[in-house]
Amino acid sequence: MTVLSEAALNLRVVDMTARFDNIGETVIQDVGAATGYRLLQWKVVAPYEGAVMGRFQYDEWYELQAAQWSMVKYAYDFLKTVRHSRLAFHAHPLLTRNWTPHVHCEPQLGTPTHSHYRFPEVTIYEALEEHQRWWASDTDLTCSALYPLET
Repeated sequence: MTVLSEAALNLRVVDMTARFDNIGETVIQDVGAATGYRLLQWKVVAPYEGAVMGRFQYDEWYELQAAQWSMVKYAYDFLKTVRHSRLAFHAHPLLTRNWTPHVHCEPQLGTPTHSHYRFPEVTIYEALEEHQRWWASDTDLTCSALYPLET
């Protein structure tokens, strides 16, 4: 789990915003810093020849604990609109489990074979790298190498 100082979290915002700005139009929200429960959200539209090729939405939730921001959940989603597919890396509580990293894999958006697949925790950088790799490819999303997560 990620734990960051105020300064490190602010640098993360700047760094990730710059990375997303290289992809497309980026909208960022940074909500709740004064409350001790903070949401960082990046929404990015990836253009392609006059259309939208993909949409990134990266959300991170933090709680302030002992002057450090501790990540309590994340959701790193990418919709490849030209293929009507979704690949999302999440970590949050699921039913009786606490922090549970998993992936959502939908080769056809809205019709997943399974709700959640087992997957190790990923960093925001690893998720972006994987999403960009798939975004740049001309292939369909496949979930055949993934195992369902029993919740």
